[in-house]
Amino acid sequence: MIKWIGKKLEYFKTIFKKGIRVESILEIGDIQQAEQRTIKGTDNPDGGGVNLNITASGASGTNQIGGGLVFFPGESTGNAVARDIVFAYSNPVASGSASQSTSSSLIINGNTGLCKFFEGIDINVTSSGVGLGMPTYPQSDSDTASTVIQNIQVGGATFNDNDTSLMTAAAILDKFSIIGGSSSIVTIGTITAGVWNGTVIASAYLDADTAHLTTAQTFTGSKTMGTNVKLNFRDANSYINSPTANDLEVVATDIVLDAAGSIFMEASDVTMYDPVNDGNPTISLGSSATNRFEIKTAYNSGAQTIDEVYFNTYTSSGAANDGRYIWQVDEVELAKLLDDGLNVTGYVSTNDAGAFFQTVNTTASSATEGGKLKLVCDDGAAMADNHRLGTVEFFGAEDASANRVLGASIEAFCEAGWSASENGARMVFSTTDGNASTSTVLTLDSNKLATFTGPIACTTRTLATTTAVDGNANGDVAYFGGTTSMTVGKIYHYKSDGTWEIANADAVSTSDGLLGVALGAASDTNGMLLRGFVTLDHDPGAIGDVLYVQSDNAGVPGNASATAPSVSGDCVRIIGYQVLHASNGNIWFNPDNTFVEVA
Repeated sequence: MIKWIGKKLEYFKTIFKKGIRVESILEIGDIQQAEQRTIKGTDNPDGGGVNLNITASGASGTNQIGGGLVFFPGESTGNAVARDIVFAYSNPVASGSASQSTSSSLIINGNTGLCKFFEGIDINVTSSGVGLGMPTYPQSDSDTASTVIQNIQVGGATFNDNDTSLMTAAAILDKFSIIGGSSSIVTIGTITAGVWNGTVIASAYLDADTAHLTTAQTFTGSKTMGTNVKLNFRDANSYINSPTANDLEVVATDIVLDAAGSIFMEASDVTMYDPVNDGNPTISLGSSATNRFEIKTAYNSGAQTIDEVYFNTYTSSGAANDGRYIWQVDEVELAKLLDDGLNVTGYVSTNDAGAFFQTVNTTASSATEGGKLKLVCDDGAAMADNHRLGTVEFFGAEDASANRVLGASIEAFCEAGWSASENGARMVFSTTDGNASTSTVLTLDSNKLATFTGPIACTTRTLATTTAVDGNANGDVAYFGGTTSMTVGKIYHYKSDGTWEIANADAVSTSDGLLGVALGAASDTNGMLLRGFVTLDHDPGAIGDVLYVQSDNAGVPGNASATAPSVSGDCVRIIGYQVLHASNGNIWFNPDNTFVEVA
């Protein structure tokens, strides 16, 4: 060890101009002017480095340190060996202390040139235009924002951090999160690992692929919520939830779906329950409460059991049939429910053990009221002669394979071409015989003629007496003879040419055959009463009198008389009896098949 004590080294420049080579420790004291010295260590037991202590003169002990050094590590000859340069300092201790500890302040890595500052170090920059290169922080897991750089003082010097702001201590703290008390990070970097222990990151600092809860954002790709996650809106009473796997639950007091276009739903079932007494849940479709279609399930009072189901329409329109129901199948209308009833296209079928149709007219009963069954034929043109107006058919199954056969029918036909002045019609009753052959049994025409195609069987035949109107009859009426211009209420004789003539008892030839009373001007149209009650056009006698055909020599031909003919050659023939009233011409007409010719 060489220890220099005494004069300043500047007095010995000539002696040490080539430097001093020390193999251990060199102490130099009281250097007051800037001097450059080169000290090379060649055999230092700590690895070939140099320890240099600079002591100010005049100190009361060996504990005052000062000066500045420049180190050039490595060998002077041969291959260069990289060395670290370590700057250390000693904290002052009491005068005369036996030892003094040192602490590293700065290490310059011999390989990389990076500088590492140690905790508690102040960097004081007093000259302008100086650039400061900072290493990557932290250097180890034990380094923290509060211990890496404690303070940077800038005295009149400005440092540019590439965004034109002053490189002050506050600016550095604001730019680097590792600095204790930093409020934001504006530099670009990547955090590859670690736990965030700071405050909430503002939405503006999150990237586009991160969920922002306070601003509008478009999500792409698939997002999966965890189990038992609820997405609440406003409060805990409105939320979307997945209570079980593959299920989604939307809970709210009211849910409004407001779409400018259509809402499409793909589901096997749509279920809506309202488990509340008197809940009466409804479904409404329309533009408003006054213009809508409603389906409502009405509960029994005070319960949750269904009493009735309502299908209702509401409309503010005053036009007829607005709010009507129309049912279509394959876009073809089959039924329409209007203000006044139901219109069906096609057929209506009821199928049940006790199936039937029923019409009930609740209007006060009268001569014009009652239940109605209407069969209407209207193709837009007037009905033609013999066109069918309608039919009622009766079918039945003939086997267990649903083969059904017509058993009977009631049909209505036009008897002429219809117009505003002609609407004649007839009804035809038909039945089916044992060979499934249908035939007409009875025809009722517009002239009130009932025509049976077979025999008539009855246990009692009831005939009412007639009125005071001439020609009124109730009995057996025939429509033949081709005779016109007949007098109603006169007695006629059917002659050999097939026509009718006035009966006259003056001769047998005009009173012995078939007799009949004319019921109108034409025999074939109005008919001839052959037997029954009839009103003549004259009064033949008193009630109960036996009546005869009158002769022209005793009265008027075609009349009846209570006095029998008595002139020779006259035909005496009983034709009936006077009934009801002596002056109204009411008689029972039943001509005897026998007669007597007066001698």
